Amino acid sequence: MLYFLTTGGTIEGVDADIPNKDSDNTTIAIRNFLEAAGVSFEYTVEEVFRMDSRLITNSERELLANKIEATDSNRILITHGTFTIEDTARYIGNLKLNKTIVLTGSFVLGTSAKTDAP
Repeated sequence: MLYFLTTGGTIEGVDADIPNKDSDNTTIAIRNFLEAAGVSFEYTVEEVFRMDSRLITNSERELLANKIEATDSNRILITHGTFTIEDTARYIGNLKLNKTIVLTGSFVLGTSAKTDAP
């Protein structure tokens, strides 16, 4: 089973520079992309937090790491804003967890018609 951990970011349409960023019109769930793609393999999606990655601190990274350690899944995909995705990857990598962990994001807001998110 693939375990998705979501953190917000551009891929989900979360941008601190956009007013009313928490409204249904400016955010999208990763589950929407999976359903639209007709994904048929077993997966679980858990929202860890929903924020612009420029605002993520090591406190959020620690929360994310705790979620990774707590899951029985060895295959984890983390959706993350691209501004600080490298910092989070480094933080998690330094923990040397025995799991396959992939971080992904997008450059164009997930709510945009021309998004690269899916």
